[in-house]
Amino acid sequence: MISQYSGGPIQTSSVVVYCTMRSILWLMLLGVGAQIRPPAPAASSSARASIQGVVIRAGASAGAPGQQLANVFVELKPGNVSVTTRADGAFSFRNLGPGRYTISITRDGFIPQDDPRRGLTFSGLTLNLTEGETLKDLVLPMSAAPVISGQVFDPHGEPLAAALVQAYMRQYTPYGPQVKIAKKTLTNDMGQFRLFGLNSGEYAVSAGYSERDRASAIGSVRLSSNVSNPDDGYATVFYGGTANMSEARLVHLAPGLDAGNLNIHLSERPRWKLRGRVVPNIAGSNIVFAPKGSNLVDANYFVRPNANGQFEIRGVSPGSYVLAAMAEGLSSDVLPISVANNDVEGLTLSMASTIDIPGRVVLEGRSTSNFSGMRVNVVRSSVEVHQTLQSPVRADGTFALAGIGPGEYDILVERLPPGTYVKSINLGGLSALAGQVRFIPFQPLQIVLGLDAGTVGGRVTTASDPAAGAQVVLIPDSRLRRRTDRYIAAFTDAAGNFQLSAIPPGRYTAYAFEQIEPGMYYAFAYSAEVNTRFADRGIPVNVGEKTTTIELKAIPAIETAGGLR
Repeated sequence: MISQYSGGPIQTSSVVVYCTMRSILWLMLLGVGAQIRPPAPAASSSARASIQGVVIRAGASAGAPGQQLANVFVELKPGNVSVTTRADGAFSFRNLGPGRYTISITRDGFIPQDDPRRGLTFSGLTLNLTEGETLKDLVLPMSAAPVISGQVFDPHGEPLAAALVQAYMRQYTPYGPQVKIAKKTLTNDMGQFRLFGLNSGEYAVSAGYSERDRASAIGSVRLSSNVSNPDDGYATVFYGGTANMSEARLVHLAPGLDAGNLNIHLSERPRWKLRGRVVPNIAGSNIVFAPKGSNLVDANYFVRPNANGQFEIRGVSPGSYVLAAMAEGLSSDVLPISVANNDVEGLTLSMASTIDIPGRVVLEGRSTSNFSGMRVNVVRSSVEVHQTLQSPVRADGTFALAGIGPGEYDILVERLPPGTYVKSINLGGLSALAGQVRFIPFQPLQIVLGLDAGTVGGRVTTASDPAAGAQVVLIPDSRLRRRTDRYIAAFTDAAGNFQLSAIPPGRYTAYAFEQIEPGMYYAFAYSAEVNTRFADRGIPVNVGEKTTTIELKAIPAIETAGGLR
């Protein structure tokens, strides 16, 4: 809902534009992106293992009445086996072979409670099962997801209904740090808002009031008739009273901690216009206008040019934005815009024909394979913008990418068959593995999957003890640092041990971190300062087909507090 408060006229739902919170990364880090890949369990045996456990509210004892959590999604990897907890919070996995497994838990309104001493992290709990072992009484705690709530006031000190409130959180990518909209909502009739389902971390919170702000929140949904039209409205203001996100007062959320009573006062500030034209002038063209760092796939606000191809966007607050024009079979490149203290004139969005790219996935050394369930993604991504175009892969390995516009793209593959990796990508005879590809008409893609992957295992320690729950990351060779699937990550178990499998052969540098933000290690892709700062903490690793064993010292949490810059 827009708000948890009653009595308001607003009837629509909040929209998640791009959520980078740890609750979402809980699943992402086990899926695409940085691949947390425990090795497959050993072959079947007559003596099978099992796991029995319970999910409870953090801080409660497992047997305390009413503290068990039902309807929690519990997933076991490898194998992608999942169950849902019963009314008493209990779950079980049976008929398991010996090996190394990771258990993850998710439920709306809750987040996993970290316990590094047990090896329990936001990415799951890693366990080693021996043949025939029955692991009982496993307890997994979850905390209520934090909430940000407060009230928005107009320049006259009156509560403001239907104002757009957004929470932003920093996200690391191989292209650079981005600030993403984590959650958005509209205020109710009392000007109150409630941003729920968040995770621990630091947030900047803004409020804005304009026709465009409202449209970006609700799309085509209509509000009650007694809600006034804001027209250009008021400029966006961040909590702390500033128009600049970098100067915003950050809101810190910890497990079980709600941040309430945030008052944001809007004011009469100058707003500006953007003017330009679209070429060619095609009937039905749409112009996407969005904040810098937005995912264009989720954009809800569009402007149409007039009969002469000219457009005007009014009431723009100072800040960084992106523009792109689209029509049937046409698309422009993404144009970054910076608005300071004046109108921006003379913008041109030049559209070109989109193209379709055929392709095929093959498995090296195999004449036939079934590739059903795989997806090929082409990602136009930078600090300014993110856009993903997808194509499913047919059983025979063929696929077709449609509607690709101008710009540079990276090519990624999801849901790889177990034990495989992307070995090469060729576009018209040229290697496209490193990314930043500009597609050419009639040039097909060929993606080759390899089986000659390696394994890296070992142990992480602190000054004197095993480092339970530390994150181990293999940072790829500099040429491949745009590829998220070349960052191989895992967490240590309670004894400080780790194991990574299905690693593409090549040169890496291994690091162990006592505690870092999700994806923080991507800073090694773009920051020379980070590489220099930790140069003596990494261990070079040359991954081949055999198992490599290494010993790492965990980088203390105090050295990574506040992020890597």
